[in-house]
Amino acid sequence: MVNLRPCPNSGPRPDAQVRLMIELLDSVKPDGKLLPALVRAAVRVAEFGRTLWLDTTWLTSTSPLMEQPGGTFEYLDNMIESELLENYGSHTPELAGLVPVVSIDASDDERPY
Repeated sequence: MVNLRPCPNSGPRPDAQVRLMIELLDSVKPDGKLLPALVRAAVRVAEFGRTLWLDTTWLTSTSPLMEQPGGTFEYLDNMIESELLENYGSHTPELAGLVPVVSIDASDDERPY
């Protein structure tokens, strides 16, 4: 269990924003248990008007996620959008399902957008 406590002298601020970033590793499989949980987390974050940041810099070319049609980001973005539509229908939050985090030296092919 993780015990999260506020930093000293960090009282509530109306402009404070929390960003949730997930680092994906090669052990994450398309048919595993983690991706549905990640999609649920992205939907839950969207309920608060935030977007999940997804870091794929640790994925290697042998990762099953890298082999998905459209690449990792498109695959996960489609999963998140489908879940948002299923949960909210026409009232889906107006924000991206995820924010891609890529290496600073990523090639154009590795950049999702």
